[in-house]
Amino acid sequence: MVIIVLDESIKKELLSMEDVTPIYRKLSSEAIENDELLNDIIKLLDEKDFRYRWSATKVLDLISLRKPEKLSGIADKLFELFENDKITVVRNSALIVLLKLSKYTPEAVSKLADKMFDYINSKNVQHRHDAITFIQNVLKVRPELKERFIQTLKERQKIEENPVIQLRIKEALRSAEKL
Repeated sequence: MVIIVLDESIKKELLSMEDVTPIYRKLSSEAIENDELLNDIIKLLDEKDFRYRWSATKVLDLISLRKPEKLSGIADKLFELFENDKITVVRNSALIVLLKLSKYTPEAVSKLADKMFDYINSKNVQHRHDAITFIQNVLKVRPELKERFIQTLKERQKIEENPVIQLRIKEALRSAEKL
């Protein structure tokens, strides 16, 4: 087995913005087994160059599909990227990882549910959709949020104009009321 390290040649490829999917796959597979490599990838989330942050979130996305529990300690960091990063691809990638964590390890991100409530009323349609999905996933481990979630969705339903979000609200209400 070849051990991969996050050396300068790999970092240079991550900066290229070419299709580096094979590198992402190799890094994610190795990082699942190698905590030092995983920590190096996580450190890329703090880099000034957005290409590093974006590449790191892409690798973390692949890890979240196979071993989401490995990422339980970085939920706050991902949420920080989602909230503060001005680069849309980084924000979206961080949110994708958070959504997968909410699905596969909701206990790892449940503390973020209160912050995510703010996004149910976001001007951004995708953020509204994702906030509903996130909280719905987290309800499995935070049932005390059920009444607040249902109430917030009912309020949103009254003013929502987007038909996709309207449908998502109906589905989420049905699901939440069954809990």
